[in-house]
Amino acid sequence: MVETTVAALPSAGGLFRLSDERLTLPQLIAVDTETTRFREPKYAWKGRTRIEPFGGHDLVLGSVGGDGGVTVYHRQLLCEVLWDYLDRGYHLVFHNAAFDVPVLARAEPRLGDALLQAIDEGRVHDTKILEPLIQIAVGANTQSQKRLVTSPSLKALAAARAGMDLDKTSGLRTSFDSFRRPGTPIPQDALRYAAADALATYLVYRSQISEARLLASPRNCKYPLYPDRIERFGLLSENIQVKGSVALAWLEEFPLRVDLACARAKRDSLEAECTRFEKALVSYKWANVTPKTKVFKLKHNAIRTVLAEYAIEKNLQPELTDTGLMTLAADYWSKEIPKITEEAYANPEAVTALEGRLQVWLRYARARKLLSTYIYPYAAAERHYPQYSNIGARTGRTACSRPNAQNIPKRRDGIRALFVPEEGYVFLEGDYKSAELVALAQVYQCLYGGSALGDALNAGVSPHDATARGLEPTYDTLSEGARARLKIAAKAINFGLPGGLGYKTLTKYAASFGLQATVEEMKELRARKLASDPQLRAYLADGLSLEERLRLAAQNLGLSWERFVSLFQAWDPRSPEGMPEAHLGRLRVRVLDWLYGGEDSPEGLTLPPGFKPEFDLFRSTTATLTGRIRGRASFTEAHNTPFQGLVADAGKLALYELRRAHWSEGAGATWFPVAYVHDSVLVQVRPYDLERVRDLVRACMLRGLRAVCPAIRSDVEFVGPLERWGENTDAFGNSLQ
Repeated sequence: MVETTVAALPSAGGLFRLSDERLTLPQLIAVDTETTRFREPKYAWKGRTRIEPFGGHDLVLGSVGGDGGVTVYHRQLLCEVLWDYLDRGYHLVFHNAAFDVPVLARAEPRLGDALLQAIDEGRVHDTKILEPLIQIAVGANTQSQKRLVTSPSLKALAAARAGMDLDKTSGLRTSFDSFRRPGTPIPQDALRYAAADALATYLVYRSQISEARLLASPRNCKYPLYPDRIERFGLLSENIQVKGSVALAWLEEFPLRVDLACARAKRDSLEAECTRFEKALVSYKWANVTPKTKVFKLKHNAIRTVLAEYAIEKNLQPELTDTGLMTLAADYWSKEIPKITEEAYANPEAVTALEGRLQVWLRYARARKLLSTYIYPYAAAERHYPQYSNIGARTGRTACSRPNAQNIPKRRDGIRALFVPEEGYVFLEGDYKSAELVALAQVYQCLYGGSALGDALNAGVSPHDATARGLEPTYDTLSEGARARLKIAAKAINFGLPGGLGYKTLTKYAASFGLQATVEEMKELRARKLASDPQLRAYLADGLSLEERLRLAAQNLGLSWERFVSLFQAWDPRSPEGMPEAHLGRLRVRVLDWLYGGEDSPEGLTLPPGFKPEFDLFRSTTATLTGRIRGRASFTEAHNTPFQGLVADAGKLALYELRRAHWSEGAGATWFPVAYVHDSVLVQVRPYDLERVRDLVRACMLRGLRAVCPAIRSDVEFVGPLERWGENTDAFGNSLQ
């Protein structure tokens, strides 16, 4: 244990000094701020929506760790000290830069400019961000962590990475209000508390970067990485994520407004629909109403029975719950069962066919989800402040909650029609054009030196048109309806096939685009696409040899190669030294028999906790060009992440560019953002400034995408000006206006 010493620094103007010989990394300081009390967020409808964000806090003092110790400064001197460090080219590390950077910028706008410049130069780091990036690079080890990405608290990180026990339970953290005025005596305990956070941040970062550097250049990854990725985007793409977190924190300052009359009308309509469907489900004997309380309850066993019949009829293998029961998840079954017909919707009690009744059940589940997820929260207040998670998934995509503004249905049920701009403003939505295909073409460019997809995009040709023509040589002689159908199939293939979808899953995916095709038809179209696209064919090919694939299985089981071969009894008994020399064919057969043939696990094989062989055995490492590594990825995850993750990075960079532009306009800005949806941005703008802001948004979005996809032509499509975010539609997407 390294001892620390305390000394006063009256000559330097510091309030407190904590010396520590571990804080000696060159050109690096850790920064932590202490503020006045902030306004607690206010939530409505069971905590599902935030109707007032936290805020109202101001800088009181801060701690700077580095150059052999931690010094605590009062507000004004802190800003001067940080300005000097930034001017001398230092790197700054925070725990939650999205909180600290705005606090410092409000205290001293000149420092805000310097901090944004340092972020641009990759000199701002964040332990809260780096930790989940390391988690993603290592990969999930248990079933419950497959999609889990966590951002641990500084207290948890300090304990795990620095052996420190930070005090977060006492009243010290909320005591700094009383020290706002310079010269006010501050107790030593409060100063020690402030210094401890900067010390912990510094030590945690030292630990993190040691691990991140090892993970940043994986040996077993076949996916391309930019050679200069660390210089441009930081370790594991950290700089992109810092920019995204700062931009999303800025976005959360602006409310998304709801037309309450429209929301309540939609609520009444869906509730009436649920009542009709409940009566139908009771008539099917799939539900009942309790005699005394009159509460409607679904009969899960009855529904599972008919779902089992349907699965047999359609030759399906339904997903199971953790307890081994057939899943009742509507999200799963909606991919297997066609959408409800207008006749069944109008008169659900008259439906007799099994599939039709299941459609009624699914529509009821959707209506209930729309009410609980969207309508009830939105109808609770006129203005909402969605909360964004910078790394909401292992692909790097963001997430949104309380309320969810990113997964709102676009066409059916008219949910987006509830949102309206503030008085005197209009909506303008900018959306990347074919962003995932642009990103995929950039991946092809790095892997193969070019592609037909990239050529089409750079020539300004619709990639869906190009694919449709490749699927059918007689395309020009087809009827207009046949060409339109083929274009829909091409769209499903372009977006679904690079992620590794098989023809059965591709058939279901095509249905989401409105294409009802047979499995045989999609199988043929899939085969034609692969035959005509050598880059796609190469991208989907398993680039590992048989031995490499088996060694990957051994690694995922946590076994040495020799132990793995021995457990499956695949050594060569004729080897003169009796060593476990693999007979690969024999080993492959025995592993696959265990995996798919129902064979018992080999004697002596202990699976890691939560390990599911059919899910985990052949997981591998994938990556984005920007350097975000993802360990233990499945086949589809491994192929989706390189281009989906690239689009996620582009969106964050674009939003940060908008943040920069808005900061430069200051109080005179005529626009502000209200929602971010993966590859699109919704802004409010004064109508008289619409054209300028459209050009500004386009420029910012293109800078974000071209930073990560420089070789492929890209563009932004706009919708607006809008009086509502979306059109008011019914359950089938028909306009109600």
